[in-house]
Amino acid sequence: MTGRYQRDGDGGVAMPSGSRGDVTGRFGPFPERWWSVLAAVEAVAEELSATPAQVALRWVLDAEGVATIPIV
Repeated sequence: MTGRYQRDGDGGVAMPSGSRGDVTGRFGPFPERWWSVLAAVEAVAEELSATPAQVALRWVLDAEGVATIPIV
């Protein structure tokens, strides 16, 4: 949700160098729904002059019924 992972030219996942996905090779391919959610988060972030990480964190903090405590 932070925008760290992007689509590559082949429609796969571009892993940032040194990231967990790059090091382990365990991530991807991502379902289309994930890309749709990422696009929505990025659009909201741009509209608010925020980062995708800030938007995602705010969503988790405000979501009812989400029993998650973000570790920053």
